[in-house]
Amino acid sequence: MDRKKKISVIIPCYNAEKTLNRCLNSIINQTIGMGNLEIILVNDASTDSTLQILYNWEKNYPDSILVVHCSENGKQGQARNIGMLYASGEFIGFADDDDYLEENMLQVLYDEGIKNNCDLIVCQSIKHKITDNVEVENGIYTGEVIEIVDMPQRLEFLKRDINIAIWNKIYRRSFLEDNQIAFLPGYIYDDIYFTQLVKQYCKRVYLSNQILYHHIISDTSVSYGAKSKSDRIGFIEVHMKVIEELRNRGLYAAFSEWYANEFMIDYLSFIVNYKKTFGEIDQDLELILCNSIIELFPDWKEISIVKKLLDTKDPAKEKYWKIIQKLMLVS
Repeated sequence: MDRKKKISVIIPCYNAEKTLNRCLNSIINQTIGMGNLEIILVNDASTDSTLQILYNWEKNYPDSILVVHCSENGKQGQARNIGMLYASGEFIGFADDDDYLEENMLQVLYDEGIKNNCDLIVCQSIKHKITDNVEVENGIYTGEVIEIVDMPQRLEFLKRDINIAIWNKIYRRSFLEDNQIAFLPGYIYDDIYFTQLVKQYCKRVYLSNQILYHHIISDTSVSYGAKSKSDRIGFIEVHMKVIEELRNRGLYAAFSEWYANEFMIDYLSFIVNYKKTFGEIDQDLELILCNSIIELFPDWKEISIVKKLLDTKDPAKEKYWKIIQKLMLVS
């Protein structure tokens, strides 16, 4: 395989025999040209015919497609990390195996990345909810370059919604490698961890105003299928891992108030949604979560959203009061 590629596209593949061909067709037909692409297909221990389909694609495009087979399922984060080990392109992009790209997506993002010397290039996307036959536009951007040179600008960028997902973006490979940015293996919410690190380190970002990526949400989609209790709990565990990693890297202190508040908002929403889906949360599990939060944030009562809830008398907030009360009992 020619090692001088503009973009490496990494696709974790798991039991995708019904959707994989559409995804790959949308990539091989990119206007940037197959000669400029390195497509790394990581088979995450599929149990259907996915692996054979991947090998057929590799056979047809040996100069541009590489198949990596994993005998054990490590979920998307591990598969993406493995793909990154093989990547040699100037930029790295990711796709889900049931999604598809507009034919000019990679050319547009690459051109903007080169022209504006960006670490991160983002486009708008559309989510297609197959079960409801609904399309939802994701991200409204204006075709702007964001430069981040000081802490106020960094905080402003952290607050900005650029969509936590990774599939509507490309990243300069040297940027990821220099800052040791990788995915958290073992969780389906691995993009949260990855994107939070990216947002802390990137210095130049381009936000395209073009809709170039189509994300499919169906019964078999990984995020949509996060129905098990352990997967749902993984959501808040990943957020805890983010805080721990930011502290380890010395990136937390300057933005501690904002991060703590965002975490607590996520935690409150998580508990409410968990109970809505599964009924009451197991008391032992809730105790473990409460202790973890108290350990992570010893001064949790000073977090702004907590203080606001304690001060309010709005009956509509009662479901959040109860969560706070549980924390108070444990502490």
